Parts: sequence; structure tokens; C-alpha cells
Amino acid sequence: MQSRPATATGGMSTIHAGPLGQLAHSMEATFAHSARMVAGNIDTWLPDTDTLLACLPPGALLGSPDTYTRHLVYADPLARFSAMLLVWRPGQSSPVHGHRTWCAYRVLRGTLSERHYQWDPATRQATQVGGVERRAGATFSVPAGLQHIHALGNASDAVAVSLHLYGVDQDHISTGVNLLVDATTPETRPERRMRTAAIPEKETDIDGPLRQADPCHPAGRRHRAGGRDR
Repeated sequence: MQSRPATATGGMSTIHAGPLGQLAHSMEATFAHSARMVAGNIDTWLPDTDTLLACLPPGALLGSPDTYTRHLVYADPLARFSAMLLVWRPGQSSPVHGHRTWCAYRVLRGTLSERHYQWDPATRQATQVGGVERRAGATFSVPAGLQHIHALGNASDAVAVSLHLYGVDQDHISTGVNLLVDATTPETRPERRMRTAAIPEKETDIDGPLRQADPCHPAGRRHRAGGRDR
């Protein structure tokens, strides 16, 4: 079930007038800067790809024929962020979404296609305005809100793997990350995903079903195995 955007503007809140207006704008800029700093830290401190992929359980790199899969690899002990490895088979993609919190990702293997959208508060829809290919080694981050609406997918012929960091505790990934939105193509036709059958019928979290992976860090906590986040 798609959750409706919580805003009629580009941000997470419509409270920009009055005595707190300037403070609200300043905080948005601060959060955006923090998201960019996360991307810089990923580039600086991330282990090599082979080390990260070793965190996955046996067979995980094969992916799933139903949808892309998610594997928890780190949960901050103070519940400040979580890290997951995503495995994308050819043709699989995420829904179009904004963000309830900051997030950052790095492509570890293969190539992901990122489609960009612009939010229209009048129609409460997002229209595709461009796109870019993210090859292995590319790192990107976005702040919370509807300033950066996108969809990720694997349009190649090979399995792709990416690392995603979310500014929420692992127990809130399914409800605290994605702002799903209605989207159209530039020709105003309803947006079509790369392969409809590869997307869960009810999309309530950011990146498909959560599957168990042994955390690679002692601070990582156990998560229920298999199934869909509630």
C-alpha cells in the first residue's frame, strides 16, 4: 500500500512561515549538508567490495526471481542508522519515492539506473525529469523530503549489488525511510516499472523484503529471518 506524501511542498513540512520559518529553512540546509557528509565518509572509510560481499549469506548474490533482496549488515547500537546490502537481478527496480530520512548508497557491483523526478504540489504527482547510470564505485546521498525523488533499478543483463545506509534504526526501515509517490512520465502517462512482476504487489518499505544476513560488525543485531517487514 503506497503511503501518501506528507507535504505539499518540496520538504517534509509546510511550516515555513511565521517566527520559525527561517529556522526551518536553515535546518533543511543543515540536514542536506549532513547527507553529503555521509557520502564522503562512505568514500573514505568503506571496506573493499569483496569484504562487504563476504557479509552476505551463501547464495545471496544470486538474488531472487520475485524482487530485489535486502540484507542487514550493520545496525548502529544507538539506533542512529542501519546498513543493508541490496541484490538486484536484471529488470528489478524500486518504486518511485522521496525520503523520510537521509539515505546514502554506493554501487558495489554492476550498474544501477537512477530515474529522477520533480514533485508538483498542485497535482500531488512526480514527473520524470531525467536519469543517470550509477556504475560500480558511484556513491550518492540525499536528504529527507521531496527535493530528490527517484527510483533505482537494474536495466543491465547482470546482477547488481549496492550498499545502502539509512538514518533510522533497523526496526523502522519499512516505515521510516520511503515516501512513496505517484509518478508520471514526461508524456503524463502512468509510470511503468522495469518489470512489474519483479515488484511486490504491496510495497510498504524502501527496498523490497528484508532477508536475514549475519551482521559483519559486533554491534549488528539479529533480525527476524525471511518474510516481509511489517
